[in-house]
Amino acid sequence: MKPEDRADVLEFADRIWEGHDYLRYTFGSWVSDPAAYFAALVLGDRVVGCGRLLPLDRRRAWLEGLRVNPDLHSRGLGRLMAHHVMGEARSRGFKELLFSTYFDNAHSIRISERIGFERTRSFTNLEFELAKAPADLPKDLDVQTAPGLPSVDDLVWNDWLFLPPDLPDRERHLPEASTVRHGSCCIVLSRNTKYPHMLDIGWMDAVEGESGKRCIYHAMNEARRLGCTRLHTMVPENISLDLYRELGFFYFEQPLDVHLYRTETAQLKA
Repeated sequence: MKPEDRADVLEFADRIWEGHDYLRYTFGSWVSDPAAYFAALVLGDRVVGCGRLLPLDRRRAWLEGLRVNPDLHSRGLGRLMAHHVMGEARSRGFKELLFSTYFDNAHSIRISERIGFERTRSFTNLEFELAKAPADLPKDLDVQTAPGLPSVDDLVWNDWLFLPPDLPDRERHLPEASTVRHGSCCIVLSRNTKYPHMLDIGWMDAVEGESGKRCIYHAMNEARRLGCTRLHTMVPENISLDLYRELGFFYFEQPLDVHLYRTETAQLKA
């Protein structure tokens, strides 16, 4: 991908996800990132698709940003783009590939499972609109905050990027990360790397009761302080949605709507 391809990419990206695709915000940083591989699918003299390979460490890479112009769907271009990016991963020596996708992305899921990817976990994508928060949110919450991440043997995330527990430099992907605690509740906050108007809750434990409320209220206050308009998080299968729903968080169509996939590159089928 080249900087001058921006107009072509945004022409189709702005017609995906009901006009809320993140490529408008990430194109500049992605095209200038020397560590990642941002591929362009060119038809004639136009860029009509893209895909990105993000190295996590020497062994693993993350797949994201796979897009094809909606006018050209059902022509096999998405499959072509995916095979190209995965071929690049193999040529660079990566042994494991990971990605996440929405539950109703049936075509992508079918292709991925056919070539060797397996679903490993599911999450519920939740968002909260700060405009709906009470004007008089509690401020004196008596929570403990510290910069960085807690030591947890679990996935952490930012937006739809999930970071393995043994990745040594996870904070690189969680800008301005901080850990918030009250009682048994613990959450991690970071700037969303794809949407500048979002603050992310990138890990959680025991989000319930009064302690859970205090931590979430702190996240709302922090989002307001940073000028964000939304809070975002992914809730694992083993954590209740009750408090989030009580406080006004919403999912799009159903719970457990985001699936995490992985494969070994040696197992990929043509």
